Amino acid sequence: MDNFNLRKYLKEQKEEDSNRIAKAELILPRGKKVYLQAEEQDYQRGLIVELTEEGGYKLNYWYGPDAKVYPAEVEVDGKSIKEDAREVYIKFHPELKK
Repeated sequence: MDNFNLRKYLKEQKEEDSNRIAKAELILPRGKKVYLQAEEQDYQRGLIVELTEEGGYKLNYWYGPDAKVYPAEVEVDGKSIKEDAREVYIKFHPELKK
């Protein structure tokens, strides 16, 4: 795992961020893998999310106390794309009209 300390990052992050929306629980740091754990009593599982340098997002499903990446089914717009995906990459959106 990375030596990135999310708790320290969040503590240092100030409310001065004028671009933050009210619904944002946290701001993803670029180039760092952030481990999110599901609220579960029976299992240890969650997602690894990374905001890439290019502006896209890498996602992995992890399971167990060692946070090992496991394959998971991926659906896009309600259709199954792959039953055993290990990484999903969401590319940066196309140019948007302002």
